[in-house]
Amino acid sequence: MLGGKIVSNAGPIAFIIKAFGDTLLAGTLSILIWLTYVISIAMFLSGFAGYFLPLLHISNTALHRDIVESCLIGVFVLLHLLGTKAVGKAELYIVLIKVGILLFLFA
Repeated sequence: MLGGKIVSNAGPIAFIIKAFGDTLLAGTLSILIWLTYVISIAMFLSGFAGYFLPLLHISNTALHRDIVESCLIGVFVLLHLLGTKAVGKAELYIVLIKVGILLFLFA
């Protein structure tokens, strides 16, 4: 609903600026949102590595987790560099894999 009222490429930052103006508070909140994105991505990577390594019967050491996390970051950076069409195709395949897993588990 808010997205229809405030049209911008800035996402949630546009809502903050609209509410508080271009102030120090808006800037601080914007930085905090960015930091929460970074922290949540780090948590997703850590969780993925924690499940991925045992799936492949690889010992779950700090070095192995770091390698998996770094490779995953590299894959998504490379995907981003390939452009929006590549991201769209990858998203389609990721969703198909997730739906396939759910169908397998609940069939």
